[in-house]
Order: sequence, then C-alpha cells, then structure tokens
Amino acid sequence: MLIERHQQLAEQSIRRKIGGLREPVIARLQRRLGQTQGKLVYSSAQRQSVEADLRQAIAQFETTRITCQQLIDEIGQLSPVAIARAASEIVDGWLSGHARTPDPSNLIKSVLIQIGTAKGTGLQTQLNTLAESLFQILTNLGQTLEAETLPTKEEFTHCIREMPQMDIATLHVGVRRSFLLLLNKQIAEYQVEKSLQQQIGNTVTEAFRTYKKLLQLWTTKTLSNLQHQFDNYAEPYRVKLEQERGDGSGNESDKAVLQQDLDTLIHWNLSAKTSTTPYYQTQVERLNV
Repeated sequence: MLIERHQQLAEQSIRRKIGGLREPVIARLQRRLGQTQGKLVYSSAQRQSVEADLRQAIAQFETTRITCQQLIDEIGQLSPVAIARAASEIVDGWLSGHARTPDPSNLIKSVLIQIGTAKGTGLQTQLNTLAESLFQILTNLGQTLEAETLPTKEEFTHCIREMPQMDIATLHVGVRRSFLLLLNKQIAEYQVEKSLQQQIGNTVTEAFRTYKKLLQLWTTKTLSNLQHQFDNYAEPYRVKLEQERGDGSGNESDKAVLQQDLDTLIHWNLSAKTSTTPYYQTQVERLNV
C-alpha cells in the first residue's frame, strides 16, 4: 500500500509539472514551427536592454548582500568603540557639571543603543535602496514587454519588516569623577574607558554579538523576500521574452518530430494516470525550453 501510494504521489507530481509547463512549451513549439501570426514583437535592441536590466538586478542583489554582511560584521565588533564613546560622554558630563552621579548606567546604555542602531539603520538603508531599484527595474521591464501585470512599490517595501532593536541588559556601573580631569581630558577619558571595560566589557561585547545575530537573520529573511517578490515578476517576463525568440528554421525531419510533440501536448489529458514520463520531455530538453 505504501508503494502504491508513493507511485500515486509521483504521478500527481508529474501531472502538476506537465500542467505548469504545457502552455509555455506549446507556445515555444508553435513559434519554432512558424505557426504563430505576425512578426517578432521585440527588437534585438529591446531584448538586449531587458537582459541587461535582469543582469543588473542580479548584480545589485550580490552587491547589497556583500555590503550588508560587512555592516553586520562591523556591528559584532562595536564593543570597544561603544565603550570609548560612553567614556567620552561621561567625561563631557563631568565638564558640563550636569553628571555628578557615580552610576551613569542609563547614559552608557543610551550610548550603546545609539551606536548599534546607527549601524543597523545603514543596513536598512541598503535594503530599502535595493527594493526601490528592483521595483524600478521590473516596472521598466514590464512596460517594455507590455506585460499585463506590473509590480507595485508596496509589494517590495512590505518585504522589509521592522528592523530588530538592540536590547541591553541592566548595567551596574560605578565611575567617580576623576581628579585627572584637572590635568588632561584625554587621560581622564582613558581612565574611565579602562574602568568601564573592566566592569561591563564582557556584557557589552555579548550584547553586540547578540544584536549581530538578530540582524543577520533579519537581513537574510529580507533578501529572501525581495528575491521571491522579484522572481514572481521576472520569471514570467523572461518566459514572455523567450517565447519571442523562436523561428521557423530547421529541416523537415526536425519539424515532423516537433509537430508530433506539439500534437501530443495539445491533446494531452492532464487527468490521465500514467507511470511513465511523456516522450515530449526529451524533446523539450533537447530544445532547451
């Protein structure tokens, strides 16, 4: 029973594939046999332009992926920079006379989140730019090919969900106003930075590493969503363009074989059960359709 069920599922899968490929293959074979009306719709220059735009989109995906990965890697290494910035903010507070408390935890936490968010915003900017570019490329392609369905900008902007926010655990820091401030501000900053590193260095490092992982997952998912949305339009455009490439060339023997395959496809009963792959698939592979 299990073997019989497996065969049934396999046959259903074959029929689904046949159904999905049937119409595009029929159109391609008809064009190869010269059975379509009129001349080719798209000029050589138009085809080259469309193909160039598709290559541009692929290149932008790769460029954005590389740039995003660089930004993500930088986020994982922000701990020393963030602690140094926090130390500078603490000393500036001492100089202004507004920060006399020995526990500047909230100030430090705010500085860390600002630094992490700033880098994350750069990541989001890259993805927004890619989404806008993909929308424009597909819109131009659709207009060139006179496609019935054109993309909307919202379809791509909705692929970019809200960026994860950095979360910092409660910090317990004790830093007292340094007498070195009377001698040199930079020396005072160094002393505070050293103290912060000893007290919360590991916590801050782990916080940025965790944020890096969150952004890595978010970016991967966003790029996947954008790729899926792009392919939803690009693939039919490719098929539409490819169908216009056919011609009526070939010898009579080839045409007879193609006509046989075409007749088989046109009269193929999709609901029929079969345990073998139809003969036309070999011809399809040979024609690279």
